[in-house]
Amino acid sequence: MTVQHNRAVFWDYFPVAPYDATDECAIIYNKSTKFNGTAPLMIGLHGHGGDAYSLSPALTYFSHNMIQFARAGWIVVSMGAGLRGRGWSSPPTDARITAAVTWAKTGVGSGGLGAKNSKHFFYGYSMGGGNALVATRLHPAEVAATIAVAPAVDIDAFAAPVGAIRNEIQALYATYSTTASESKSITGASTTLLVASTAAFPASGTCLVWNATAVFELGYTSKDATHFYGVTYGLGTATVTNADTIYPGGMYNSSLGYVPLYDAQHGLWDATAITVPVHVIGGGADATITPAMLTAFFAAITNANISRFTFPTATHTDVFQYMPTDMNIAWMAQFL
Repeated sequence: MTVQHNRAVFWDYFPVAPYDATDECAIIYNKSTKFNGTAPLMIGLHGHGGDAYSLSPALTYFSHNMIQFARAGWIVVSMGAGLRGRGWSSPPTDARITAAVTWAKTGVGSGGLGAKNSKHFFYGYSMGGGNALVATRLHPAEVAATIAVAPAVDIDAFAAPVGAIRNEIQALYATYSTTASESKSITGASTTLLVASTAAFPASGTCLVWNATAVFELGYTSKDATHFYGVTYGLGTATVTNADTIYPGGMYNSSLGYVPLYDAQHGLWDATAITVPVHVIGGGADATITPAMLTAFFAAITNANISRFTFPTATHTDVFQYMPTDMNIAWMAQFL
């Protein structure tokens, strides 16, 4: 265990054996934190390009939020997969999150962290925000509330070998998918694609083909029960293989490789399925996430469990700095 300190908090880096003894997470707390079963537990989930230490006291706005929760008496466990110094890590699977939560709520005398043994909280940014929403949907009875800052699904990170979290997402959204019923090369020239069913898809738009190792977006102009018509691919040639999984499209960014979870109609987030309090913080200045898209997305949400706070001029990478930390803490504190 390595213990460090600054004027705000202490933080430890050490392996958490219940999920993988070769992995590390960061534990953030202050000098008055109580490890006697009374401090609420916050699970922090980092974005693409980070690791467990993205939420340790570094000079970032997201880390600042985690520090302030620790200063307020919360026990913060920053999840990651990969040892310190190994570089950015992939999103932790649901099994790892569940095991780490169990460990954190176990008493100190039994080898745990001594966090409050009640519903826990999630705070995730970008890829971690998407991960937090998946975990919230999988375990609604165990989660008190979730804040998702600019949530996104990093499709490339969910390809092999990090298959488990990808499988969880595919299982959650299976009702919105179909499968290819033929193998075909798609180019910029309009063609037809045979699929099992188009029932979950809009009359025209885009679809995401998700195979064993990658994802790519196709456009189509019309459909019938089992065909997409006017199908095109704008980046050369894409190969659809029989039985590939196909989801409705939306705002997939081919160059960045992520699907923002802002699209209530097409995205990989079914807002009606959220049954615990979720607060979404979004920005609309990115090329693929416009203010109009955010407005339409939020207008489509009628689920009373979901609140939202959006900043049309904020980008995906700086949106969380616009949300005052004390507002985040106050919102979470409602559900203690």
